[in-house]
Amino acid sequence: MTTRSDRTPSDSEIAALERLPMPPTYFRIVLRELGTTAKRRAQLLAGTGLTEGQLAHAAAEITLGAQIVLMRNATRLGEPGWTLDVARRFDLGAQGPLGFAMVTAPTLGAALDVMTRYGHVRAPWFRLRVERDRREWGFVVRRQLVLGSEMDVPMLEAVLLSAQVLVEAVLGRPMREARIAVDYRAPTWAARYRDAFSASVSFGAREVRVRMPIEWLALACPLADAAMHQLALGRLETERRRLESGEHLAARIEVLFAASGDAGLSLTQLAERMNMSRRTLTRRLAEAGTSFGRELDRHRKRCCATLLADPRYPVSEIGYRLGYSDHANFTRAFRRWFGESPTRYRERTLAAGKSTR
Repeated sequence: MTTRSDRTPSDSEIAALERLPMPPTYFRIVLRELGTTAKRRAQLLAGTGLTEGQLAHAAAEITLGAQIVLMRNATRLGEPGWTLDVARRFDLGAQGPLGFAMVTAPTLGAALDVMTRYGHVRAPWFRLRVERDRREWGFVVRRQLVLGSEMDVPMLEAVLLSAQVLVEAVLGRPMREARIAVDYRAPTWAARYRDAFSASVSFGAREVRVRMPIEWLALACPLADAAMHQLALGRLETERRRLESGEHLAARIEVLFAASGDAGLSLTQLAERMNMSRRTLTRRLAEAGTSFGRELDRHRKRCCATLLADPRYPVSEIGYRLGYSDHANFTRAFRRWFGESPTRYRERTLAAGKSTR
């Protein structure tokens, strides 16, 4: 079975990533820190569809797809563990309105609430889920797509170090009492984590989790400013609404479906991963001119065409993989999609492939 660590993004995921907007700040920092020569900058930009000239504009915007390509290029070009050095340059200025809203919040608890609510606006490939008990407060980093083993660790390192920068800016000192757990094995550069992270880091956990003392939530932020805080929150809310509406909403759903497997997700599962209620998600899909059923149908149709092109998968198994427990229901859906039976479609497409060789 394909797992998160050995799978790479599918064509549909990559296409969806190209429609999700991201601020260019992190992109510029990576390019600046690792692109020490014109040749290295060209290698870093390869495949991103961007030029240095485009990035120079103050109003420049990139896509999540371009950011991931850049990170992949940097991983292949840089030294092992390069993220530990570069991500520490993701200071408050790099965090934009997110960092501004956090440092001007009244308390650390309010600042952390901003981070968990709006962190995905700055980097839409993950979401944060809050956890708390009597002694500790924390969050779980939930991936919104599968990046593959080459990219998973560098991207998570960047997220965790960015979170550390934000928390310590409000806390006013290193977050040594905090604990970080990651769900991957210790990389070859794990010894460097002691210098990069203030908190202790453990490997091989079930989830990526950050925990800190519950008492921290009541600490006053030294730069608290109610008016400036509301201004920054307004900017974040505008960006959140943009990311969760129209074409961007459909792109996010496409990514989540593709990362979840051929059968997709139920409405309840999808709403939960998008931090929405079923009712809110249904309403926003309607506002965008689509529906859950339509998006799920599109996903299964794409997956079905891919699976039928591979003769290793029996037709009966494909229907099951797509979530159809009844083969007759799968056949009816297939005829609606392609106007013929699955067997005939496979015979025709495979024959066409042989004739072009």
